[in-house]
Amino acid sequence: QPLVQAGDAAVVAASVGGDAPPTVSPLDVTLALCAAIGVAREETKKNHDRLLRAAADFDNFKKRTQRENAENSRRAEDAVIIDILPVLDNLERGMAHAEGTGADSALVDGVRMVQKQFLLVLNRYGIEGVAAVGTAFDPELHEAVQQIPSEQPRNTVVAELQKGYRRKERLLRPAMVVVSSGPAVTSPVPKEAETSESPEIESSSTESPSIQVPSTEMPSTETQPAGSGTGSSQ
Repeated sequence: QPLVQAGDAAVVAASVGGDAPPTVSPLDVTLALCAAIGVAREETKKNHDRLLRAAADFDNFKKRTQRENAENSRRAEDAVIIDILPVLDNLERGMAHAEGTGADSALVDGVRMVQKQFLLVLNRYGIEGVAAVGTAFDPELHEAVQQIPSEQPRNTVVAELQKGYRRKERLLRPAMVVVSSGPAVTSPVPKEAETSESPEIESSSTESPSIQVPSTEMPSTETQPAGSGTGSSQ
């Protein structure tokens, strides 16, 4: 850039009518070239930094998009599996009822094979059941619907009403369980209450006083024979 300015100055001096254009020394040319090279290097460095930053942003965007797509795909699969789980529940209930009523063993075996195949497909997608009966109650895995006294320690799952499932570390459906409240505590009966008898309540007869009604008998009038009247003058 200084070199161009020096050439412009020489052209202007020649057009004005000066004697001879000033000669440019090689040192000036070298300095001008060095300055131009320095400016070009600075621009190149800035452009390189911009390129690296844009490449990093694009790489982060690509990774973020891949993660979002994978997450959306997993959510869609989870939604389908959650809708299918009630079918598996009904299949297990039907098997339990058939075994309890002594149904055809061949039919029960066939349904059991279908259940095993169902579970294998779920395991292929990383889905497994949640342990419930005999384990400590975990609010992140279990949903307590009832609490009853039992011989098991307190906060121990004693019964499972609906099986829970999870996919790797993600919970699909919590298990509906019954939790133990500990052994039943019976309050001791006091000895005084055992020996004491309830006092007898004597019912006093409250007879209503008899009301004497005065007799209202009319005086009897005797009929005397004629001629025997008293006080009759002879």
